Amino acid sequence: MFENYSWDTAFANFMDSLEVMGLGMGGVFVVMLLLMAAITILAKVTGKKKDNENK
Repeated sequence: MFENYSWDTAFANFMDSLEVMGLGMGGVFVVMLLLMAAITILAKVTGKKKDNENK
């Protein structure tokens, strides 16, 4: 079954897959930061000011 299997090729493919996985995880992190920034900006722009009239 593993007579013609190249472990060097398998390891190279594994390292390539780690690079692709890292890019994907980094992309998810960047999108989460962008969403958090957009929500924070929208909350500050459209947020209501607190009134101290309800004593």
